[in-house]
Amino acid sequence: MKKILLSAGVASILLGDTFKVYTFTLKENYKEKVHGYVVDEDYNNFGDMYGIGFGYKKNLKKIVLSVNGEYSLGKKIYDGATQDGKPMKVTVNNSYLYNIKAGVEFSPYYIKLGYRFWNRGNSNAPGDYNEQYYWSYLAGGIDYGFVINKLFIKTDIQYQYAINPELKIYLGNDPVISLGKTRGFMGKFELGYPVSNNSVLGINYKYDFWHINASKQFVLLLNNQEYVMIEPESYTKNQYLSIYYQFDF
Repeated sequence: MKKILLSAGVASILLGDTFKVYTFTLKENYKEKVHGYVVDEDYNNFGDMYGIGFGYKKNLKKIVLSVNGEYSLGKKIYDGATQDGKPMKVTVNNSYLYNIKAGVEFSPYYIKLGYRFWNRGNSNAPGDYNEQYYWSYLAGGIDYGFVINKLFIKTDIQYQYAINPELKIYLGNDPVISLGKTRGFMGKFELGYPVSNNSVLGINYKYDFWHINASKQFVLLLNNQEYVMIEPESYTKNQYLSIYYQFDF
């Protein structure tokens, strides 16, 4: 009976309005490919980028309204080439990423609308330049949690479809490019433990994947010369480790 009461107490936290704050570290992995070969990539390790986030859920009994936002900043390695084809491998210190989404949950299912912005950043090396990727997106998924004794376990699987994805290149005439079809998915696993009657302390791991198809041709004007180019196909495979504090009110 004691174990059942403890589980019910934790479950009651999940049924009320909740606010969550968290901090995380992000491991970035981005690759551009042409004919199956990697032409450039961005990558780092856990501890190179850090971020903060929040989440709020309003329980309306039959549905739950939710909003979530996060921001991360840090360094990474760019391994690719300059515009004239010379190999370049440099450290970039001004990469940042933010993501915000809001939606409606019909437990365990949900649908959300989000916005993602990634400032790829640049180094001080000659020939390097900045790029920014951004898009709104629709997301739908399954968010399921359960309690074993005092331990709260939660899984989240989400499909993501970008709306009008674009890229701005800070080079030459600073063109804005419409990207190809962009889709992805997110998976998250979370563990939480109650630290009071209305609060939980926990950790989670998140894997966020995006696939961007190649763009159509565009014109880059550089040093009074026109270059016909495309943005290659790319893959983003980011991993997050976070610690959070959640309370019920």
